[in-house]
Amino acid sequence: MQPWFEDLAPGYSVTSLPRLVTEDEIVAFARLWDPQPFHIDAGAAKDSAFGQLVASGTHMHALMMRLGYDADVLRGKSEIGLGVDEMRFLQPLVPDTTITARFTVLSTRASARRPTHGVVRWQASLLDGHGTALFSAVVAVLHRRRP
Repeated sequence: MQPWFEDLAPGYSVTSLPRLVTEDEIVAFARLWDPQPFHIDAGAAKDSAFGQLVASGTHMHALMMRLGYDADVLRGKSEIGLGVDEMRFLQPLVPDTTITARFTVLSTRASARRPTHGVVRWQASLLDGHGTALFSAVVAVLHRRRP
């Protein structure tokens, strides 16, 4: 069951279920949204700074959002996104990597404009199967308070 705003405090954490990211998915996403050679062509990627095909940073952000939705962090009582800060691409996401997303509450405060909501700031991270952070960001959302 998804918590109310009053149930959230700094340190509260949720980790998503694991998800495998394949080469086909990386290429399909990049063809639509970031068609740089090192995202869409394994051969061309060998001559890049990465030395292999890697997912777009935009793809990593989208994966974090999806895993947050699936883990009940970014839906339901979490109603309105306010912004994403401190977005960092820490390590490349390579094909056939299993990832999870971890969301940890950094801070909470009552909303000055919406008494029915509070503002929650989450530290969001994409982690590979070894626990290495590949991506991180601070996500702020309006979250429903108890009626």
